[in-house]
Amino acid sequence: MPTIAILAGMLLPVLSELKTASLESLFWSGLGLGGLGIMILFFARLPLYRQRKFLTFGPKPLRSFHRKLYWLAYALVIAAMFLLGTVWL
Repeated sequence: MPTIAILAGMLLPVLSELKTASLESLFWSGLGLGGLGIMILFFARLPLYRQRKFLTFGPKPLRSFHRKLYWLAYALVIAAMFLLGTVWL
């Protein structure tokens, strides 16, 4: 419960700043989050790439640490899509 309160306390000011943020800052934030998410996704799937398994879907064949990185990467990419979609609208 304290973790959720701390995370919510950190997230709410960011959400309130979206109302007054310029389109340029939203664009660069979305681009940065997307790039970071793609880099984390690459490092999460690196063990599969070393085994020459390029076309596997989902995090099932990954170990627990890499699986967490996989889901973190997807969360960052979805957040980037949200920000870039806001700019597009």
